Amino acid sequence: MRAENEGFNLGPGQTRFDTAGNRVASVPAKPQGAPSGYRRAADGQSFEAIPGGPADPSVIQQNAQARGPATQITIGDGQRLPSPPKGTVWQMGQDGKPLLDNRGAPVAIPFQGGPAMADAEASAAQAQGRRNQSIREATVVTEDISRAVGIIQNSDWPTTGLFGSALANLPGSSAHDLNKMMDTIKSNSAFGALQKMRENSPTGGALGAVSERELTLLQSTIGSLEQSQGQQQILDNLARVHNGFLDIVFGAGEGPQRMPVTFRQGDVQRRLEFLSAQYPDDANKVMRIMKSEGLL
Repeated sequence: MRAENEGFNLGPGQTRFDTAGNRVASVPAKPQGAPSGYRRAADGQSFEAIPGGPADPSVIQQNAQARGPATQITIGDGQRLPSPPKGTVWQMGQDGKPLLDNRGAPVAIPFQGGPAMADAEASAAQAQGRRNQSIREATVVTEDISRAVGIIQNSDWPTTGLFGSALANLPGSSAHDLNKMMDTIKSNSAFGALQKMRENSPTGGALGAVSERELTLLQSTIGSLEQSQGQQQILDNLARVHNGFLDIVFGAGEGPQRMPVTFRQGDVQRRLEFLSAQYPDDANKVMRIMKSEGLL
Protein backbone atom coordinates (compact mmCIF):
# COMPACT_ATOMS: atom_id res chain seq x y z
CA MET A 1 0.00 0.00 0.00
CA ARG A 2 1.02 3.59 -0.66
CA ALA A 3 1.84 5.74 2.32
CA GLU A 4 -0.71 8.51 2.93
CA ASN A 5 1.98 11.15 2.72
CA GLU A 6 3.18 9.84 -0.62
CA GLY A 7 3.11 12.46 -3.37
CA PHE A 8 0.24 12.47 -5.86
CA ASN A 9 -1.25 14.48 -8.76
CA LEU A 10 -4.89 15.39 -9.28
CA GLY A 11 -6.63 16.48 -12.44
CA PRO A 12 -9.59 18.91 -12.82
CA GLY A 13 -12.65 17.66 -10.92
CA GLN A 14 -10.68 14.97 -8.97
CA THR A 15 -10.58 14.53 -5.16
CA ARG A 16 -8.03 12.66 -2.93
CA PHE A 17 -9.25 10.76 0.15
CA ASP A 18 -7.22 9.05 2.91
CA THR A 19 -7.78 5.49 4.11
CA ALA A 20 -10.36 6.68 6.62
CA GLY A 21 -12.41 8.28 3.87
CA ASN A 22 -11.47 11.83 4.72
CA ARG A 23 -10.88 14.26 1.81
CA VAL A 24 -7.26 15.14 1.60
CA ALA A 25 -7.22 17.36 -1.47
CA SER A 26 -9.34 18.23 -4.52
CA VAL A 27 -9.06 20.20 -7.78
CA PRO A 28 -12.08 22.22 -9.00
CA ALA A 29 -13.70 21.03 -12.20
CA LYS A 30 -12.83 22.86 -15.40
CA PRO A 31 -15.39 25.64 -16.01
CA GLN A 32 -18.03 24.64 -18.59
CA GLY A 33 -17.92 26.67 -21.81
CA ALA A 34 -20.86 28.93 -22.65
CA PRO A 35 -23.34 27.64 -25.27
CA SER A 36 -23.39 29.37 -28.68
CA GLY A 37 -24.88 32.85 -28.38
CA TYR A 38 -24.37 33.01 -24.59
CA ARG A 39 -21.70 34.29 -22.20
CA ARG A 40 -20.95 33.63 -18.50
CA ALA A 41 -22.92 35.92 -16.20
CA ALA A 42 -21.38 38.13 -13.51
CA ASP A 43 -21.91 35.47 -10.83
CA GLY A 44 -19.47 33.22 -12.68
CA GLN A 45 -21.88 30.31 -12.56
CA SER A 46 -24.85 30.97 -14.86
CA PHE A 47 -25.01 32.11 -18.50
CA GLU A 48 -26.76 35.03 -20.21
CA ALA A 49 -27.61 35.77 -23.87
CA ILE A 50 -25.15 37.99 -25.72
CA PRO A 51 -26.99 41.22 -26.66
CA GLY A 52 -27.65 41.25 -30.41
CA GLY A 53 -26.56 37.62 -30.73
CA PRO A 54 -28.63 34.70 -32.06
CA ALA A 55 -29.92 33.86 -28.56
CA ASP A 56 -31.05 37.43 -27.80
CA PRO A 57 -34.88 37.28 -27.40
CA SER A 58 -35.35 40.44 -29.48
CA VAL A 59 -33.29 38.94 -32.33
CA ILE A 60 -35.27 35.69 -32.13
CA GLN A 61 -38.52 37.66 -32.41
CA GLN A 62 -37.26 39.66 -35.41
CA ASN A 63 -36.20 36.50 -37.20
CA ALA A 64 -39.58 34.91 -36.55
CA GLN A 65 -41.37 37.95 -38.01
CA ALA A 66 -39.11 37.85 -41.09
CA ARG A 67 -39.89 34.18 -41.65
CA GLY A 68 -43.60 34.90 -41.47
CA PRO A 69 -46.23 33.08 -39.52
CA ALA A 70 -45.65 29.38 -39.20
CA THR A 71 -48.53 27.55 -40.80
CA GLN A 72 -49.59 23.98 -40.80
CA ILE A 73 -52.45 23.74 -43.29
CA THR A 74 -54.25 20.55 -44.16
CA ILE A 75 -55.20 19.98 -47.80
CA GLY A 76 -56.91 17.19 -49.67
CA ASP A 77 -56.49 13.84 -47.99
CA GLY A 78 -55.08 15.27 -44.77
CA GLN A 79 -51.67 16.14 -46.16
CA ARG A 80 -50.13 19.03 -44.25
CA LEU A 81 -48.40 21.93 -45.96
CA PRO A 82 -45.04 22.97 -44.54
CA SER A 83 -44.29 26.56 -43.65
CA PRO A 84 -44.20 28.77 -46.80
CA PRO A 85 -40.94 30.28 -48.07
CA LYS A 86 -39.38 33.06 -46.04
CA GLY A 87 -41.38 36.29 -46.15
CA THR A 88 -44.53 34.69 -47.63
CA VAL A 89 -47.81 33.14 -46.55
CA TRP A 90 -50.05 30.61 -48.27
CA GLN A 91 -52.78 32.40 -50.25
CA MET A 92 -56.19 31.30 -49.04
CA GLY A 93 -59.49 31.20 -50.94
CA GLN A 94 -62.89 32.27 -49.68
CA ASP A 95 -63.50 28.71 -48.51
CA GLY A 96 -60.52 28.93 -46.17
CA LYS A 97 -58.46 26.49 -48.23
CA PRO A 98 -55.13 27.29 -49.89
CA LEU A 99 -55.31 28.33 -53.53
CA LEU A 100 -53.55 26.05 -56.01
CA ASP A 101 -51.95 27.00 -59.32
CA ASN A 102 -52.50 25.14 -62.61
CA ARG A 103 -49.96 22.52 -61.49
CA GLY A 104 -51.84 21.83 -58.26
CA ALA A 105 -49.14 23.49 -56.15
CA PRO A 106 -50.10 25.90 -53.34
CA VAL A 107 -49.58 29.61 -54.04
CA ALA A 108 -47.32 31.57 -51.68
CA ILE A 109 -47.64 35.37 -51.64
CA PRO A 110 -45.58 38.04 -49.82
CA PHE A 111 -47.12 39.31 -46.60
CA GLN A 112 -47.30 43.00 -45.75
CA GLY A 113 -44.14 44.23 -44.04
CA GLY A 114 -42.15 41.09 -44.87
CA PRO A 115 -38.85 41.00 -46.81
CA ALA A 116 -40.44 39.39 -49.87
CA MET A 117 -43.02 42.18 -50.04
CA ALA A 118 -40.27 44.79 -49.66
CA ASP A 119 -38.28 43.18 -52.49
CA ALA A 120 -41.39 43.02 -54.71
CA GLU A 121 -42.22 46.67 -54.03
CA ALA A 122 -38.63 47.72 -54.75
CA SER A 123 -38.65 45.77 -58.05
CA ALA A 124 -42.00 47.30 -59.02
CA ALA A 125 -40.70 50.79 -58.24
CA GLN A 126 -37.60 50.20 -60.35
CA ALA A 127 -39.70 48.86 -63.25
CA GLN A 128 -42.02 51.86 -63.02
CA GLY A 129 -39.00 54.16 -63.03
CA ARG A 130 -37.72 52.52 -66.23
CA ARG A 131 -41.17 52.83 -67.84
CA ASN A 132 -41.35 56.50 -66.90
CA GLN A 133 -37.91 57.02 -68.42
CA SER A 134 -39.05 55.38 -71.66
CA ILE A 135 -42.12 57.62 -71.76
CA ARG A 136 -39.95 60.71 -71.25
CA GLU A 137 -37.56 59.64 -74.01
CA ALA A 138 -40.40 58.88 -76.40
CA THR A 139 -42.07 62.19 -75.54
CA VAL A 140 -38.93 64.08 -76.55
CA VAL A 141 -38.97 62.42 -79.98
CA THR A 142 -42.73 62.75 -80.58
CA GLU A 143 -42.65 66.43 -79.57
CA ASP A 144 -39.75 67.05 -81.98
CA ILE A 145 -41.73 65.30 -84.73
CA SER A 146 -44.74 67.53 -84.03
CA ARG A 147 -42.49 70.60 -84.26
CA ALA A 148 -41.01 69.33 -87.53
CA VAL A 149 -44.50 68.82 -88.97
CA GLY A 150 -45.43 72.33 -87.87
CA ILE A 151 -42.40 73.78 -89.65
CA ILE A 152 -43.29 71.96 -92.88
CA GLN A 153 -46.96 72.93 -92.81
CA ASN A 154 -46.59 76.55 -91.69
CA SER A 155 -43.50 77.78 -93.52
CA ASP A 156 -43.92 80.35 -96.31
CA TRP A 157 -40.77 79.01 -97.97
CA PRO A 158 -40.05 75.50 -99.21
CA THR A 159 -38.71 73.20 -96.50
CA THR A 160 -38.69 69.86 -98.36
CA GLY A 161 -37.89 68.57 -101.81
CA LEU A 162 -35.34 70.14 -104.12
CA PHE A 163 -35.67 73.74 -102.88
CA GLY A 164 -36.02 72.82 -99.21
CA SER A 165 -32.90 70.70 -99.42
CA ALA A 166 -31.03 73.59 -101.06
CA LEU A 167 -32.16 76.03 -98.32
CA ALA A 168 -31.25 73.62 -95.49
CA ASN A 169 -27.81 75.21 -95.09
CA LEU A 170 -29.19 78.76 -94.93
CA PRO A 171 -29.12 79.80 -91.22
CA GLY A 172 -32.37 81.28 -89.98
CA SER A 173 -34.49 79.66 -92.67
CA SER A 174 -37.34 77.27 -91.92
CA ALA A 175 -35.58 74.67 -94.04
CA HIS A 176 -32.48 74.99 -91.84
CA ASP A 177 -34.60 74.62 -88.68
CA LEU A 178 -36.24 71.51 -90.13
CA ASN A 179 -32.86 70.05 -91.04
CA LYS A 180 -31.58 70.40 -87.47
CA MET A 181 -34.83 69.02 -86.06
CA MET A 182 -34.51 65.95 -88.29
CA ASP A 183 -30.95 65.40 -87.05
CA THR A 184 -32.21 65.47 -83.46
CA ILE A 185 -34.97 62.96 -84.23
CA LYS A 186 -32.50 60.57 -85.83
CA SER A 187 -29.94 60.86 -83.03
CA ASN A 188 -32.60 60.03 -80.41
CA SER A 189 -33.85 57.02 -82.39
CA ALA A 190 -30.90 54.64 -82.43
CA PHE A 191 -31.89 50.98 -82.70
CA GLY A 192 -30.46 50.19 -79.27
CA ALA A 193 -32.54 52.96 -77.71
CA LEU A 194 -35.67 51.60 -79.40
CA GLN A 195 -34.98 48.10 -78.06
CA LYS A 196 -34.47 49.46 -74.55
CA MET A 197 -37.73 51.39 -74.76
CA ARG A 198 -39.56 48.25 -75.80
CA GLU A 199 -38.07 46.21 -72.94
CA ASN A 200 -39.04 48.88 -70.40
CA SER A 201 -42.54 49.45 -71.77
CA PRO A 202 -45.60 48.09 -69.91
CA THR A 203 -46.11 45.46 -72.63
CA GLY A 204 -42.42 44.52 -72.83
CA GLY A 205 -41.97 41.30 -74.78
CA ALA A 206 -45.57 40.24 -74.20
CA LEU A 207 -48.11 39.36 -76.88
CA GLY A 208 -49.14 42.49 -78.75
CA ALA A 209 -45.88 44.30 -78.08
CA VAL A 210 -43.77 45.70 -80.91
CA SER A 211 -41.80 42.86 -82.52
CA GLU A 212 -38.15 42.84 -83.60
CA ARG A 213 -39.31 43.04 -87.21
CA GLU A 214 -41.42 46.09 -86.49
CA LEU A 215 -38.49 47.72 -84.72
CA THR A 216 -36.34 47.10 -87.77
CA LEU A 217 -38.99 48.59 -90.04
CA LEU A 218 -39.29 51.63 -87.78
CA GLN A 219 -35.53 52.10 -87.79
CA SER A 220 -35.61 51.86 -91.59
CA THR A 221 -38.27 54.56 -91.73
CA ILE A 222 -36.22 56.78 -89.41
CA GLY A 223 -33.19 56.26 -91.62
CA SER A 224 -35.19 57.37 -94.67
CA LEU A 225 -36.10 60.76 -93.19
CA GLU A 226 -34.45 62.87 -95.85
CA GLN A 227 -35.33 66.50 -96.42
CA SER A 228 -35.03 66.03 -100.18
CA GLN A 229 -38.22 63.94 -100.17
CA GLY A 230 -41.52 65.40 -101.28
CA GLN A 231 -43.59 67.16 -98.64
CA GLN A 232 -46.36 64.56 -98.29
CA GLN A 233 -43.91 61.68 -98.24
CA ILE A 234 -41.84 63.19 -95.46
CA LEU A 235 -45.00 64.08 -93.50
CA ASP A 236 -46.17 60.47 -93.76
CA ASN A 237 -42.78 59.13 -92.69
CA LEU A 238 -42.67 61.49 -89.71
CA ALA A 239 -46.17 60.31 -88.76
CA ARG A 240 -45.08 56.66 -89.00
CA VAL A 241 -42.09 57.31 -86.72
CA HIS A 242 -44.30 59.24 -84.29
CA ASN A 243 -46.85 56.42 -84.18
CA GLY A 244 -44.14 53.78 -83.90
CA PHE A 245 -42.73 55.39 -80.76
CA LEU A 246 -46.18 55.46 -79.17
CA ASP A 247 -46.67 51.77 -80.06
CA ILE A 248 -43.37 50.90 -78.37
CA VAL A 249 -44.15 52.71 -75.14
CA PHE A 250 -47.90 52.20 -74.80
CA GLY A 251 -48.66 49.18 -77.00
CA ALA A 252 -50.39 49.06 -80.37
CA GLY A 253 -53.64 51.01 -80.31
CA GLU A 254 -53.07 52.23 -76.75
CA GLY A 255 -52.08 55.62 -75.38
CA PRO A 256 -52.29 58.99 -77.19
CA GLN A 257 -53.91 59.52 -80.57
CA ARG A 258 -51.72 58.63 -83.56
CA MET A 259 -50.89 60.97 -86.43
CA PRO A 260 -52.80 60.30 -89.66
CA VAL A 261 -50.89 58.62 -92.48
CA THR A 262 -52.40 59.57 -95.83
CA PHE A 263 -51.44 56.45 -97.79
CA ARG A 264 -53.19 54.34 -95.16
CA GLN A 265 -56.28 56.49 -95.26
CA GLY A 266 -56.44 55.88 -98.98
CA ASP A 267 -56.53 52.10 -98.50
CA VAL A 268 -58.39 51.42 -95.26
CA GLN A 269 -59.36 47.90 -96.32
CA ARG A 270 -55.76 46.86 -96.89
CA ARG A 271 -54.75 48.24 -93.49
CA LEU A 272 -57.62 46.37 -91.86
CA GLU A 273 -56.55 43.10 -93.51
CA PHE A 274 -52.94 43.62 -92.43
CA LEU A 275 -53.85 44.25 -88.80
CA SER A 276 -56.33 41.36 -88.76
CA ALA A 277 -53.57 39.02 -89.91
CA GLN A 278 -51.22 40.42 -87.25
CA TYR A 279 -53.76 40.07 -84.40
CA PRO A 280 -56.06 37.22 -85.56
CA ASP A 281 -57.41 36.54 -82.06
CA ASP A 282 -57.96 40.13 -80.96
CA ALA A 283 -60.50 41.99 -83.08
CA ASN A 284 -60.87 44.63 -80.38
CA LYS A 285 -57.17 45.50 -80.63
CA VAL A 286 -57.48 45.80 -84.43
CA MET A 287 -60.37 48.25 -83.98
CA ARG A 288 -58.43 50.26 -81.38
CA ILE A 289 -55.43 50.55 -83.69
CA MET A 290 -57.60 51.58 -86.64
CA LYS A 291 -59.33 54.16 -84.47
CA SER A 292 -56.04 55.49 -83.05
CA GLU A 293 -54.77 56.00 -86.62
CA GLY A 294 -57.90 57.91 -87.61
CA LEU A 295 -59.08 55.22 -90.00
CA LEU A 296 -62.47 54.66 -88.29
